Amino acid sequence: MVCSNPSLISKPRHRRSSCDGAPTGCSRAEFPAGPRTKANVLAAYRATGDGGARVRTIMRKCPNLRDAVNVAASSTYDGKKHRHQSRLKPKFLKQFAIEIEAELATSSRVKSFDELFEMVQKAANRVWGIGEMATYDVTDRIAAYLNLKPEYVYLHAGTREGAAKLIDVRGKKKVKPTDFPAPFNHMAARAIEDVLC
Repeated sequence: MVCSNPSLISKPRHRRSSCDGAPTGCSRAEFPAGPRTKANVLAAYRATGDGGARVRTIMRKCPNLRDAVNVAASSTYDGKKHRHQSRLKPKFLKQFAIEIEAELATSSRVKSFDELFEMVQKAANRVWGIGEMATYDVTDRIAAYLNLKPEYVYLHAGTREGAAKLIDVRGKKKVKPTDFPAPFNHMAARAIEDVLC
């Protein structure tokens, strides 16, 4: 059992085929007619809202860090497995949680999102099939429990693709929000990641 509240997590094998109503992650915005300009992309994002806010709220309700790690790594909320991790087998996600707990045990206190990301990344490197998107998503979920916010936009999958249309991301794993052009450079890192996803 991961979280003591059974309404938070159940039926871990359900898969989603679209982002509509998905528990966390990308906001699937309806774009206005016409070209996809920066203004249109931002307007569509603002209309759909923060795709991960609901899960971050769930994560804050976990009674302790161990439960938060297990819920985050299981990628399952309200009986639905998040589509980003839908192809990962539960045994790998369970091992991922174990490895994250081992990494966290080496530190007395995680002080920043970046430090947490590095620890989760080390854990991910020891588990087959855990890629950069799962690493970021799980870090973001645990960070919600720890009340940590990213200071950088972490480049993975769709985020890297979206960022590459705005700035040079070759060879980079993360970038500062201020590296983006207006109006993105005035947004929080988590919001930019969600827009680019």
